[in-house]
Amino acid sequence: MIAAFLILLTFLVGVSDARAQTGDVSRFEKLYRGARLRYNRVEGPFLGYRLSASRKDWPRIKAFAEGGYGFASRAARWEAGVEYRSRKISFNAAVFDRSETPERGIVGTTENSLLSLLFKWDYRDYFRAKNGFEAKFSLRSKRTLSLFIGLTAYGCEPLPVRTAWSVFFRNRPFRNNPPARPGDVGLLHAGVTVDTRVGSPLFRNAWFGSLRYERGFREFPFHGLTLEGKRYQKARFGRQGLIVRARLNTRQSAATQFLFGLGGAGTLRGYDIKEFRANRLVLVNVEYAFRGDVLPRIPVSGFHLLNLTVFADAGWTRLMPESARLFAGFGEPDLASFRTSTGLGIALPRQLLRLNVARRLDRSDDAWSLYFRLRYDL
Repeated sequence: MIAAFLILLTFLVGVSDARAQTGDVSRFEKLYRGARLRYNRVEGPFLGYRLSASRKDWPRIKAFAEGGYGFASRAARWEAGVEYRSRKISFNAAVFDRSETPERGIVGTTENSLLSLLFKWDYRDYFRAKNGFEAKFSLRSKRTLSLFIGLTAYGCEPLPVRTAWSVFFRNRPFRNNPPARPGDVGLLHAGVTVDTRVGSPLFRNAWFGSLRYERGFREFPFHGLTLEGKRYQKARFGRQGLIVRARLNTRQSAATQFLFGLGGAGTLRGYDIKEFRANRLVLVNVEYAFRGDVLPRIPVSGFHLLNLTVFADAGWTRLMPESARLFAGFGEPDLASFRTSTGLGIALPRQLLRLNVARRLDRSDDAWSLYFRLRYDL
């Protein structure tokens, strides 16, 4: 089973999120189909398939269906629904029974699968979201401004670790999957995003900002808020640039699946994966990218392809009772209570593959960490 999965991964990893396009089929203008392949510690090898189609008379509306099977969990997962997309409006509605994770925006599925399969670096946590329904709507009112709102409801079940295999570190177990609190979940969220970034190989000055409000209901009533901002600033000399990100998270919930993790990829890069968990979080990441101004100047073959980045991280967490007010606890942190790490990254152009070496600054022994990132973007 593992050997077959490795062969499939070799051929499909680059297109695991792509959809193959065919010609017209009957009344359908487009028919898309593609494999869904992933590997994690609760499902093991997971093989799925996705179909989506649009009619000739309604080209912006697509119906889709996706299903698959986890060979270690011995469980099927599926999702089906409709979506509408235009230049300004996007809408999606679906029913599902899926293995859910709150870390989709931190580590992508393909990247997490490869790191799990090779090194047992499964960053994500998981729970089953069954009998689920969701609807999402977004409006792009200007080129840089977007508004969004969404409603999700499902039954939550914890998932145990089901596999222990990887290419390397075979005798080391996967880390535990924190047990989600079971129950019926309802979640309403709404927010706004401002994004002046432009897709380009050139480093440009830009802003990104996001405000997201959450309201939990059914068996998990709570309020939540996420504030995030990023600044991309060109240096006055060379091709260098500075990237600064700041994030604040708060939720009035102590359920495991709604806690924020701090440590590892995308957060405190010198610490273990999710070494800290809490419902209050503050995080600051700073990167200085030398791009082609340092390593390509070294007369070594292949170095002209590499970019160098130095970075520093600082983060703070606190677990507050569910009865506490939404911003309770944020008045107490000082600089001494922040966890910090620093390091450097060596990457191929456009961060397609990046090696990070990071060091935590709160102790001297066992303080270094090394890991890879794919298609990295702070």
